[in-house]
Amino acid sequence: MYNERQKKIIHHLSEVRVAKIEELAELFHVSMETIRRDLMELEKDSSIKRIRGGAVYNNLRAREMELSCNCQ
Repeated sequence: MYNERQKKIIHHLSEVRVAKIEELAELFHVSMETIRRDLMELEKDSSIKRIRGGAVYNNLRAREMELSCNCQ
């Protein structure tokens, strides 16, 4: 399952729709490599779609995951 930062990344992308790795690293106070690893994990479940230099929100799957995380 997702860690807290990954849940926050999904939530952030749900609001802004697209974000650069540099922006996410600054926002969450972690390295760009950490964000890259997080994005790779999130993409495995189709919560987000990685693009060159960042990520975009995958509406349907991410919304499902966001709702399931809030229920616990």
